[in-house]
Amino acid sequence: MQTLFDQWATTYDRAVKETEAQDRYPFAGYTDIKRTIFNTTLAQGVKEILEMGIGTGTISKALYESGHAITGVDLSKNMIQVAQERLPDAKLHHAAFETFTKTLTTEVYDVVIFSYSIHHLTYEAQTRLLLKLKEYLSHEGLILIGDVMAKDAQTLSRLKARYASAWDTEEHYPLVSHYKNGDITRYFSVEYQPLSHCSGVITLKKHGQ
Repeated sequence: MQTLFDQWATTYDRAVKETEAQDRYPFAGYTDIKRTIFNTTLAQGVKEILEMGIGTGTISKALYESGHAITGVDLSKNMIQVAQERLPDAKLHHAAFETFTKTLTTEVYDVVIFSYSIHHLTYEAQTRLLLKLKEYLSHEGLILIGDVMAKDAQTLSRLKARYASAWDTEEHYPLVSHYKNGDITRYFSVEYQPLSHCSGVITLKKHGQ
């Protein structure tokens, strides 16, 4: 996977634009996802942002330019290099998600962003990671997940059939039903906003907000 994204680093943004313009999986609705993440973050009045899977920095760029402090993590060294050029003062880490979280100590983030990245983990690993990150969220902190997603497994199966020739069978796209029927709901409320026929944003708010 690291090799794939290293090779994709210089053409990733163009691929996103082309697929979104065709309103096709996987990037249909990408601009709406980016806008929703930006607006939700600004509404919080936050400053410390962690993007897990920062890629080329496209999602965090507007937040960076608005004065937020950005920490980013990505498995691809080449993606990190592109992001660092866009966000020169950001703290960027070349690491797997689990490796990065093991280095956290007293850090506190106001918003944690996953943009087309959490699907690289199994559903069980997604849950473990989100519960781990809960420990490093501020009192009113949020986790925002923008991705290919569906409300349940049946809906995702229909989407997979529609895009059978292009579907990435190695990914575990977020299922709202999984997030709402497991350990995540012990600590978070789960809000789902569909933004295209194949994508949307899940917002996790810690209980008590």
